[in-house]
Amino acid sequence: MKKFFDVFQNLKLKDDIKALFEDVTVIKITTNRDHTKMRVYIESSRLIEKSAIYDVKKAIEKSLMTGKHMEVQIIEKYNLSSQYTREYLLEEYKESLSLEFNEISHSFGVTFKKAPMHFNDNVLEISFIKNIVSESQVSEMKERLMSIFAERFGMPIEVEVFLKESEGKRFEEHNKKKIENEVQAIMKKSQKEPEKKETETDEDGNEIVVKKVTKASAEDKDGVVYGKDFDLDDENNKRIISELKDVYEAIMLSIGTKASSPISTSLVNLLIPGIIPSRSFILPIFFTCAI
Repeated sequence: MKKFFDVFQNLKLKDDIKALFEDVTVIKITTNRDHTKMRVYIESSRLIEKSAIYDVKKAIEKSLMTGKHMEVQIIEKYNLSSQYTREYLLEEYKESLSLEFNEISHSFGVTFKKAPMHFNDNVLEISFIKNIVSESQVSEMKERLMSIFAERFGMPIEVEVFLKESEGKRFEEHNKKKIENEVQAIMKKSQKEPEKKETETDEDGNEIVVKKVTKASAEDKDGVVYGKDFDLDDENNKRIISELKDVYEAIMLSIGTKASSPISTSLVNLLIPGIIPSRSFILPIFFTCAI
């Protein structure tokens, strides 16, 4: 075994990276028969970030004068102090692991970096969002993590992956149910009210019906061309319009967040046919007032 810079004497590196490799030992170097690939096995008592390993790898490739490109791979082994527990090592080395997992795919490296994870004894538990990672990516990641901790750090571990629904999807389901309940409550309140009768008392003290209060027809009211009229100042109508407006604003908020979401479509379909016929005249006014 030799010191790293006894083997690679003329290697050009930045000062901070050079300092990291001062105490690194080269265990062995191997090449394939075609001399197109080289493996450099090193050992260190200090944790070295993967970005620094990659910089040294590129520097070695540039320094080789073989007449053709040779791919270099640096295989690390660490003898770290007792302060490096599994939990502490994960915290310090997670950035390097995510960089290494870019080899699976760049998106997976980013996903791994953001994924919540923790150790439960010697089991590393990782949570991913469903449909973000594939089964093959998860399988490769598990094998690599177990290999890295066992062979690079001498810490055998198990890896368990949990696939969860996204927070946004759970919120959408909750929001959908909440708004549907509000719509149903308003529909119940808007049931047809019993007709009221005007009465007077005759000479004998008996009540007699003199007029039924009915909704005006197109012929009874000026300005009514077709359909039914209603009193905008009527307190009951004001209440229903106000409640429908609240639901409308909730629907518009959902549409604004995701115009094609199933929440928006289902609720709009629910509102239009669901209004009780006796209140069907309220819907156009409700949309006008809400806008």
